[in-house]
Amino acid sequence: MRNSAIGSENGFQKELSSGVPMMNDRIARLRAHKQNIDRYQSLLATNLSELELQFLQKRLSEERIALAMIEEMSPMGSSEQPPEVKIREAVSRL
Repeated sequence: MRNSAIGSENGFQKELSSGVPMMNDRIARLRAHKQNIDRYQSLLATNLSELELQFLQKRLSEERIALAMIEEMSPMGSSEQPPEVKIREAVSRL
């Protein structure tokens, strides 16, 4: 029999309902997008071909949109506005 304090199904359910794993995932995704943005911005300062420049600009834009989407979503997934509206507003501010 498994100890309920260590990884039981009930413990897992309690963890999910507390939002801690979701929050950790959100923080990790925010950090990853910010690191990608920093990396792409530093690469833009180097000597690039037109094709490389276009690729980096596209990726930088995609990363900024992804970051804005995560930032606009509430940590627990509940929000006053539908996600589509928040995403549209976040993209329009870029």
